[in-house]
Amino acid sequence: MTQIYLNTAATGKVDPEHIKQANKKYKSLSESPSQFAEAWFESEVPKIKELVADRFGAQTKEVALVPNFSFGINAVLNALPENSNVLCYKKDYPSLIDPLHYKNFNIIEFSDRGGFTIYPETIERFIRKHYIDFLVISHVQWLTGFKTNLSLVSEICKRNNVRLIVDATQSAGAVAIDFDQSGIDVMIFSNYKWLNAGFGTGCLLMKGDFLHEFPPKISGMHSYEMIDGEMVLEPSIKFYEPGHQNLFGLEILKQVLESRTKKEIQKIEKKNQKLTKFFLENFKQRNIKALGAKDLNSRSSIVYLKGGEDLHQYLSKHQVISSFRGGHVRLSFHFDNKKKEVEKAIELLSKF
Repeated sequence: MTQIYLNTAATGKVDPEHIKQANKKYKSLSESPSQFAEAWFESEVPKIKELVADRFGAQTKEVALVPNFSFGINAVLNALPENSNVLCYKKDYPSLIDPLHYKNFNIIEFSDRGGFTIYPETIERFIRKHYIDFLVISHVQWLTGFKTNLSLVSEICKRNNVRLIVDATQSAGAVAIDFDQSGIDVMIFSNYKWLNAGFGTGCLLMKGDFLHEFPPKISGMHSYEMIDGEMVLEPSIKFYEPGHQNLFGLEILKQVLESRTKKEIQKIEKKNQKLTKFFLENFKQRNIKALGAKDLNSRSSIVYLKGGEDLHQYLSKHQVISSFRGGHVRLSFHFDNKKKEVEKAIELLSKF
């Protein structure tokens, strides 16, 4: 039986051709290590930043290449003032929530309604009641697939003088995002899920005024600028980049971004929505419910099914790869899935 992979929300498939090309680059390290590495980092890293900036509607000077989301969020939180009032969603991803508790922040948490929906008016009510300085939230919720309306939320933040920090790990590469038009101050994401770029790389996008107001509290070899023939430590987005970057991972990211243009991301989003809509409209099983409404206004292509570990094992036995999260089953549809695979998953679920 052919495997049906419905688990991009856990780990995205990497194109074998991208791995092949990255291996060729890595082979050069065994032939001329320092020469190749120095030339690659000097020529390719700026290209990758340009690609990230273009695909996500940012300026190159706003982009840092980081190892992953966790590195990025911890580095950014280090720059924020102690005793800041920070608002977050109670059930957000642990990598987003946990670091907040290790800083001297006043943390205020809000909840969803019905286990799925996060209302913008709820966010604004908490902002005004608790005099919030920073809102830290995921674009797409890892567990349920709820998609935050970043346009509305950023407007709320702007009129209340709140800085907005967003985790886009569950959306980057599959949902169209325009960073400079969005009102987001900081956006961070790992690349191993919906970007299908493998492990060990992430991106951090930060507006210039945020960087100026909250200068980085970390630095490394890449932090220096050459000014009048001298190496000068001038605060910039580069402070967030470690000295030794993941050449192999960045090479894969480069290949992904070269093929996944802004238009391609929009096409992927439409296809993913189409697959999700098809599933929700055709999935009819009295004993298993999909959390949230069927409309796609506040949905990503993650579907959370209220069924236990026996359901997860049943799907695995029939070669449908999903995740067991929070006591229930999570499916996720991506552009490499076919309609007939979704049909097969619906058929199996109806027989459970």
